[in-house]
Amino acid sequence: MANGPVVNEMAATLPWRDRVEVFAVGPGGKIYGGRWDNDKSFALPGGGMESGETPLTAALRELSEETGISAVRPKLLMSKPVLHPWSDRHREKTKRNFAGTRTYFVKARVSGDPANMPLDYWGATDKRYYSPEEALGVMLANTNYLAPSVAEARLSILNRLVAASKKRNQQSGAVSEKL
Repeated sequence: MANGPVVNEMAATLPWRDRVEVFAVGPGGKIYGGRWDNDKSFALPGGGMESGETPLTAALRELSEETGISAVRPKLLMSKPVLHPWSDRHREKTKRNFAGTRTYFVKARVSGDPANMPLDYWGATDKRYYSPEEALGVMLANTNYLAPSVAEARLSILNRLVAASKKRNQQSGAVSEKL
Protein backbone atom coordinates (compact mmCIF):
# COMPACT_ATOMS: atom_id res chain seq x y z
CA MET A 1 0.00 0.00 0.00
CA ALA A 2 2.85 2.36 -0.81
CA ASN A 3 0.54 4.93 -2.41
CA GLY A 4 -2.68 4.64 -0.41
CA PRO A 5 -5.96 6.31 -1.30
CA VAL A 6 -6.81 9.90 -0.40
CA VAL A 7 -8.92 10.03 2.79
CA ASN A 8 -11.88 11.92 1.33
CA GLU A 9 -12.92 14.19 -1.55
CA MET A 10 -12.02 17.39 0.31
CA ALA A 11 -8.50 16.09 0.92
CA ALA A 12 -8.09 15.54 -2.82
CA THR A 13 -7.87 19.34 -3.26
CA LEU A 14 -5.30 19.85 -0.49
CA PRO A 15 -1.53 19.93 -0.96
CA TRP A 16 0.69 17.14 0.35
CA ARG A 17 3.36 17.81 2.98
CA ASP A 18 6.64 16.74 1.39
CA ARG A 19 9.12 15.20 3.82
CA VAL A 20 12.27 13.08 3.85
CA GLU A 21 13.68 10.28 5.99
CA VAL A 22 17.45 9.74 5.90
CA PHE A 23 19.29 6.44 6.06
CA ALA A 24 22.59 7.95 7.25
CA VAL A 25 25.13 5.16 6.75
CA GLY A 26 28.18 5.41 8.98
CA PRO A 27 31.08 3.25 10.07
CA GLY A 28 30.73 -0.45 9.27
CA GLY A 29 27.50 0.12 7.32
CA LYS A 30 25.58 1.08 10.46
CA ILE A 31 22.55 3.38 10.20
CA TYR A 32 22.01 6.37 12.49
CA GLY A 33 18.56 6.20 14.07
CA GLY A 34 16.53 5.67 17.21
CA ARG A 35 13.06 4.69 18.42
CA TRP A 36 10.05 6.90 17.72
CA ASP A 37 8.48 8.19 20.92
CA ASN A 38 4.96 7.51 19.62
CA ASP A 39 4.94 4.02 18.05
CA LYS A 40 8.42 2.75 19.11
CA SER A 41 9.33 1.81 15.53
CA PHE A 42 12.79 2.52 14.11
CA ALA A 43 13.20 6.27 13.71
CA LEU A 44 15.27 7.97 11.05
CA PRO A 45 16.28 11.63 11.06
CA GLY A 46 14.24 13.69 8.64
CA GLY A 47 11.43 16.16 8.34
CA GLY A 48 9.61 18.56 6.10
CA MET A 49 11.03 19.86 2.87
CA GLU A 50 11.32 23.62 2.43
CA SER A 51 9.96 25.41 -0.61
CA GLY A 52 12.18 24.80 -3.66
CA GLU A 53 14.22 22.07 -1.98
CA THR A 54 14.88 18.71 -3.58
CA PRO A 55 14.59 15.55 -1.47
CA LEU A 56 18.39 15.18 -1.59
CA THR A 57 19.18 18.68 -0.30
CA ALA A 58 16.39 18.44 2.29
CA ALA A 59 17.82 15.13 3.53
CA LEU A 60 21.29 16.59 4.12
CA ARG A 61 19.83 19.69 5.82
CA GLU A 62 17.46 17.71 8.08
CA LEU A 63 20.20 15.25 9.03
CA SER A 64 22.49 18.11 10.06
CA GLU A 65 19.74 20.03 11.89
CA GLU A 66 18.52 17.03 13.90
CA THR A 67 21.78 15.18 14.57
CA GLY A 68 24.67 17.51 13.76
CA ILE A 69 25.92 14.81 11.36
CA SER A 70 27.32 15.77 7.95
CA ALA A 71 26.79 13.42 5.02
CA VAL A 72 27.68 13.15 1.35
CA ARG A 73 26.48 11.35 -1.77
CA PRO A 74 22.73 11.43 -1.08
CA LYS A 75 20.71 9.03 -3.23
CA LEU A 76 16.96 8.43 -3.53
CA LEU A 77 16.09 4.89 -2.45
CA MET A 78 12.68 4.65 -4.11
CA SER A 79 11.55 5.92 -7.48
CA LYS A 80 8.32 7.35 -6.04
CA PRO A 81 7.52 8.95 -2.69
CA VAL A 82 5.27 7.13 -0.24
CA LEU A 83 1.89 8.70 0.47
CA HIS A 84 0.31 8.67 3.92
CA PRO A 85 -3.16 10.27 3.78
CA TRP A 86 -4.32 12.15 6.87
CA SER A 87 -7.76 11.82 8.37
CA ASP A 88 -9.91 14.88 9.06
CA ARG A 89 -9.32 14.19 12.76
CA HIS A 90 -5.54 14.33 12.28
CA ARG A 91 -5.80 17.61 10.35
CA GLU A 92 -7.88 19.08 13.18
CA LYS A 93 -5.50 17.78 15.86
CA THR A 94 -2.37 19.12 14.16
CA LYS A 95 -4.07 22.27 12.86
CA ARG A 96 -2.34 21.62 9.53
CA ASN A 97 -4.36 21.47 6.34
CA PHE A 98 -2.61 18.88 4.18
CA ALA A 99 -3.96 15.83 2.33
CA GLY A 100 -1.20 13.92 4.14
CA THR A 101 2.51 13.34 3.88
CA ARG A 102 4.55 12.46 0.83
CA THR A 103 7.77 10.82 2.09
CA TYR A 104 11.01 10.47 0.15
CA PHE A 105 13.65 8.04 1.43
CA VAL A 106 17.28 9.03 0.98
CA LYS A 107 20.51 7.19 1.73
CA ALA A 108 23.67 9.20 2.41
CA ARG A 109 27.19 8.43 3.64
CA VAL A 110 28.20 9.98 6.95
CA SER A 111 31.23 12.20 6.37
CA GLY A 112 32.08 13.33 9.88
CA ASP A 113 31.30 13.21 13.56
CA PRO A 114 28.30 15.12 14.89
CA ALA A 115 28.99 18.84 15.17
CA ASN A 116 28.66 20.52 18.54
CA MET A 117 25.65 22.68 17.74
CA PRO A 118 22.07 23.26 18.92
CA LEU A 119 19.86 20.59 17.40
CA ASP A 120 16.22 20.59 16.32
CA TYR A 121 13.79 18.48 18.36
CA TRP A 122 13.58 14.96 17.04
CA GLY A 123 10.87 12.83 18.73
CA ALA A 124 13.02 9.74 19.21
CA THR A 125 14.95 8.02 21.98
CA ASP A 126 17.91 5.62 22.01
CA LYS A 127 19.64 7.58 19.22
CA ARG A 128 22.80 5.85 17.96
CA TYR A 129 24.23 3.80 15.10
CA TYR A 130 22.38 0.50 14.49
CA SER A 131 23.40 -2.40 12.32
CA PRO A 132 20.77 -3.00 9.61
CA GLU A 133 19.76 -6.17 11.53
CA GLU A 134 19.28 -4.23 14.79
CA ALA A 135 17.24 -1.53 13.02
CA LEU A 136 15.03 -4.19 11.43
CA GLY A 137 14.57 -5.81 14.86
CA VAL A 138 13.36 -2.50 16.31
CA MET A 139 10.87 -2.12 13.42
CA LEU A 140 9.53 -5.64 13.90
CA ALA A 141 9.25 -5.42 17.71
CA ASN A 142 6.10 -3.30 17.50
CA THR A 143 3.96 -3.36 14.38
CA ASN A 144 1.30 -0.89 15.51
CA TYR A 145 2.68 1.77 13.17
CA LEU A 146 1.41 5.33 13.25
CA ALA A 147 1.94 5.71 9.47
CA PRO A 148 1.64 2.18 8.04
CA SER A 149 2.53 3.00 4.42
CA VAL A 150 5.69 4.84 5.52
CA ALA A 151 6.60 2.03 7.93
CA GLU A 152 6.14 -0.56 5.14
CA ALA A 153 8.57 1.36 2.94
CA ARG A 154 11.07 1.70 5.82
CA LEU A 155 10.79 -2.07 6.42
CA SER A 156 11.34 -2.82 2.73
CA ILE A 157 14.48 -0.68 2.64
CA LEU A 158 15.79 -2.20 5.89
CA ASN A 159 15.26 -5.71 4.48
CA ARG A 160 17.32 -4.74 1.41
CA LEU A 161 20.06 -3.29 3.65
CA VAL A 162 20.11 -6.47 5.77
CA ALA A 163 20.45 -8.62 2.63
CA ALA A 164 23.31 -6.41 1.38
CA SER A 165 25.00 -6.60 4.80
CA LYS A 166 24.78 -10.40 4.83
CA LYS A 167 26.22 -10.56 1.32
CA ARG A 168 29.15 -8.29 2.32
CA ASN A 169 29.80 -10.41 5.43
CA GLN A 170 29.77 -13.62 3.37
CA GLN A 171 32.18 -12.13 0.85
CA SER A 172 34.57 -10.88 3.55
CA GLY A 173 34.38 -14.30 5.26
CA ALA A 174 35.33 -16.01 1.99
CA VAL A 175 38.30 -13.64 1.58
CA SER A 176 39.42 -14.34 5.18
CA GLU A 177 39.28 -18.09 4.60
CA LYS A 178 41.55 -17.73 1.53
CA LEU A 179 44.16 -15.88 3.59
